[in-house]
Amino acid sequence: MKVFFRNTDNASDILALRRENPDLFVINFHKTICFNLISGIPSSVRAARELSFYTRKPVLLHAVLDIEGDLFLSTTVIIGGEIVGVSDCITNGNYTQGNALRMYNLCGAKIGLAVDCDVWKSGTDNFFYAGCVGVIHNTLSVFDKQYFASYKSHMRLSEGKYIGLFADCAVEAGKGIKVLPSDGEAEISFPEATAPKAFLKISREF
Repeated sequence: MKVFFRNTDNASDILALRRENPDLFVINFHKTICFNLISGIPSSVRAARELSFYTRKPVLLHAVLDIEGDLFLSTTVIIGGEIVGVSDCITNGNYTQGNALRMYNLCGAKIGLAVDCDVWKSGTDNFFYAGCVGVIHNTLSVFDKQYFASYKSHMRLSEGKYIGLFADCAVEAGKGIKVLPSDGEAEISFPEATAPKAFLKISREF
């Protein structure tokens, strides 16, 4: 799967990605996106919808959402130009918290979404029990030792992969951890869906 990563704070920068041809766009938007009854759909969301519609590829748009004064830290999933889901961070107390971890069918693969600190606070490795082949993780923070330790811990328990987009880089975590550019395309190969490894097996004879 070809994944295109982009960090930006400009809606026109999102539209410019129409000349790219990956299988999936993963975007961190570094300005608050404001929704209200007066202004309608923000330009950044319109740009992401147009990108998805024009390319016929899924777009993951991560940002702080201001919805009538309530702040959410969210990743919006856009397929075919339409918003099909929003994953809100469920563990960051600085924002209005979501109530569930969500999975999506992206490019024919079952993928879980982890938002910000959910990746190390909410047990996102459980996505692999549900048959996900990978987890995509978005955060506006930089990659640091806490995220590094979390990725390493998850990968000890699963054959799946974590793909993270940070403010300063992208990261592919599987059997090892590979740091990728935060702006550009990368080829990501996801494994077949497998259950997490069992470290303790108990058997009884009757």
